[in-house]
Amino acid sequence: MITIRCDSGRNVDLQMETLEDADLGGMELHRAQLSDVNLKNVILRRANLRGALLSGACLINADLQDARLMTAQLVGANLQGADLRRTWLNGAILDDANLEGADLRGADLSGVHWRGARLAHAKLLSQDRKSLDLSLVCDASHIEWFTTSL
Repeated sequence: MITIRCDSGRNVDLQMETLEDADLGGMELHRAQLSDVNLKNVILRRANLRGALLSGACLINADLQDARLMTAQLVGANLQGADLRRTWLNGAILDDANLEGADLRGADLSGVHWRGARLAHAKLLSQDRKSLDLSLVCDASHIEWFTTSL
């Protein structure tokens, strides 16, 4: 059994041995403490991770579509290849995060901190091009700009 501790006072008990490849879609994980946790290939569609602590977490190929990650701490997290379409990331801290190949189309990126983040080959919407400040990003090479979010 795994217990996910949440600073909100509501802990989540799961009948599983690992969170890798887990389906946590739609779960209430507000202010969850998941720093340095292996969440590779996890499904977190429509999950509420507002204010979650995910620094150093491995979220490679994670499905975070429509998830709420407002003000989440993702410093140094590995989100390589993650699906973040339509995710609320406003105010999230993604400093030094790896977002290489991540799909961010339709995500709310207002107020995101991403000093030193790697966005190479990430997918973004063309409409966000003018409003995003990528000056502090470590690698923004080969970003793919799309007109629709799918």
